[in-house]
Amino acid sequence: QTSGYVQHVWAGPAALQLTTGARGTHSDATRRSYFEPRASLELPLGSNFKAKGAWGRYNQFIKRVENEDILEGSRDFWVLADSVLPAAAEHFVLGLSYETLGFLFDLEGYQKNLDGVTQFFTRSRRAPDQALDELFFSGTGVARGVELLVQKKVGPLTGWVSYTLSRVEYDLDGFNNGEPFAASHDQTHEFKDSG
Repeated sequence: QTSGYVQHVWAGPAALQLTTGARGTHSDATRRSYFEPRASLELPLGSNFKAKGAWGRYNQFIKRVENEDILEGSRDFWVLADSVLPAAAEHFVLGLSYETLGFLFDLEGYQKNLDGVTQFFTRSRRAPDQALDELFFSGTGVARGVELLVQKKVGPLTGWVSYTLSRVEYDLDGFNNGEPFAASHDQTHEFKDSG
């Protein structure tokens, strides 16, 4: 796998900052090249407030695949994208932050449109001439959420805490009667801290 990345930062009026970039990757395993543009914007809104947004396309060439049969041990395994398409995602992020010398409050909403979502199919034995990619369900997905981060930056006690409200759904061809379903790692509420 060969890749390169270029980036440009433009500083505009009123401390506006626009960052654009692109990654180009060629994969020997898939015999294809991939273009991944991205951009982010920061816009000050007055004293200590800042609005921000980001967009980008991403590919993952070593991908996690879930085994649909939970009785077979480990649910997940990793494969190199070759006969199985690489995982791809398009990210959209909008946020607002308030920062002082001592504290940071950051609120972000996001949506990730997923492609190349894969699940291992275990209901039948593989025939000797069956292609490897026929043993997988594949399709699309979407991840949406809102995340709040609070950070204390100075003093004898510092750290951060975050809360995420999210939903991850998959839509796989030939699976669940064509209806979207919650991903196994979907977690509606998640709390994290620096401790």
